Amino acid sequence: MVNLIPWKRILASWVEPRRLAEVLAEVLAAIVQAGSARWSEIARHMPGSEAAAYKRLQRLVARFDPRAVLRRWCLQEAPIVIVDITEVERPHARRTEYVGVLPPKDAGRKRRRKKAPNTQASQEASAQRPSPRRRGFWLVLLGLPFRGRVLPCGWWTYSSKTLEEEASSQNLEVQRFLEDLRALLQGRPLVANRGFHNRRFFAWLQAHGIPFIVRVRMKPPLTLADAQGESLRPVLLPGQTQIWPSVRHHELEGLTLIGHWEEGRSEPLWLLTTWPDPQEALRWYRWRMRIEAGFRDLKSHLGIEANMNQRRDWMDRTMGLVLLAYGIALLAGELLRDLRWGRQGLPSSWATWRPPQHPHRKWLAYSGLFVLRKLKFPLPGSSRRRWRHLLIQWPTFLAQPAVQTPVQS
Repeated sequence: MVNLIPWKRILASWVEPRRLAEVLAEVLAAIVQAGSARWSEIARHMPGSEAAAYKRLQRLVARFDPRAVLRRWCLQEAPIVIVDITEVERPHARRTEYVGVLPPKDAGRKRRRKKAPNTQASQEASAQRPSPRRRGFWLVLLGLPFRGRVLPCGWWTYSSKTLEEEASSQNLEVQRFLEDLRALLQGRPLVANRGFHNRRFFAWLQAHGIPFIVRVRMKPPLTLADAQGESLRPVLLPGQTQIWPSVRHHELEGLTLIGHWEEGRSEPLWLLTTWPDPQEALRWYRWRMRIEAGFRDLKSHLGIEANMNQRRDWMDRTMGLVLLAYGIALLAGELLRDLRWGRQGLPSSWATWRPPQHPHRKWLAYSGLFVLRKLKFPLPGSSRRRWRHLLIQWPTFLAQPAVQTPVQS
């Protein structure tokens, strides 16, 4: 099914010159087929000999930066923009310049199933056992919520090693990343989890007019004050949802604190936001989990952890190619999923594409990317033509013209 996607005709509307779009189409199709970001595996699924394909891939990465294409997806109508960070492990990259050290995983949850003998000797041995050293880097992803997944429209990578060399921090790296995309965020809230709880980051967002919805840590207690300047100690019970408007957090003013404790959860959800509608902000934050599903797909179905480039700039652009392939394949797979189990035909245009009202139970069990890569079923000629026609139409809904890609020496 991957080969049936009209890759060249889709990319011809986005990328110039034409020859560059043709090679890019070969690479993106090979990424989805290989399920890997490793160059040798991508080249193996490209047309022609593997050696010649590897050279074409190398020249493409040297000439083409996918950022301009991915940014257009942020122009689509979506009420929020989601940002999140995930770890990309590279355990054997001991001499790679951009690979640093990742924090050790919390192995406590894995040990609950099989408890060790409760003896003093075992406790002392576990206390002295060093945590395994993990290597890798972080991937920051910006995207739009889409049918339980996310359409990526920007990315950034850094590691503990690059932070040390550049005298930077996670907060500064995220600000540098968002600075280039600031125009795309105007008027839409940025939704993030507790990893972005930083008052300097909040101040930067407010200073640049970017609304935000961020989950915050309440332990230790936050320094919060109400509209009268009195110290605020919010209390919440299971099953409750409360809103505290006009909250002050250090030097930040005009914030809204939202507390929501869902039945069956062990702890409540706390949000700080500058969005004027708190109920809408709470509903939108629940969409943030869609980016977690996107990270799982990128690791399990497209193998971003197999990105083995020694150079950081080539690794970064290869990551962008994987994200571009993911977005197109996700869209094509969602159309296939509707066709197979949506119990309704494909729409005649994008304006009439809606989620199925009474889908088959398998529609709920699979994602579009899984349907595209793993499942095989006959596709009638009429349905195939309409499916391909819709995919060709999709780039015309994005406002900007094709990207004039400069050739780099």
